[in-house]
Amino acid sequence: AEAAKEMAFLRDKHEAELEAVKRSVATQLEEALRAKEDAEGSAADAKARDEEHERRYAELQGKLARQERELEAEKELGSERKKQVLAYTGSLNDDKKKLIGQLSRAKQIMEEANRKE
Repeated sequence: AEAAKEMAFLRDKHEAELEAVKRSVATQLEEALRAKEDAEGSAADAKARDEEHERRYAELQGKLARQERELEAEKELGSERKKQVLAYTGSLNDDKKKLIGQLSRAKQIMEEANRKE
């Protein structure tokens, strides 16, 4: 009888220890699963951030290329405009020379007319 009591006591003790080990393993498993989910979530977040950065980089590359094309077009337009201004300035200088020549001729005619009087 004493031996049966001791066996029952040891069995209960072992069952309690086994339950404690099961709870500990279950807790550790839950923590490991949570850590895995967190890591997967962090990896997914990092991947999403990387994809966003890549998308933004491509967007900025496109914007830069467009601005470079616009700048090149502006340079060409500016160069053409400069040629037009230089041509117009040359034309104005030619007109100025003609007018000075005409004014000089008119002065001569006036002086001749004054002398004849």
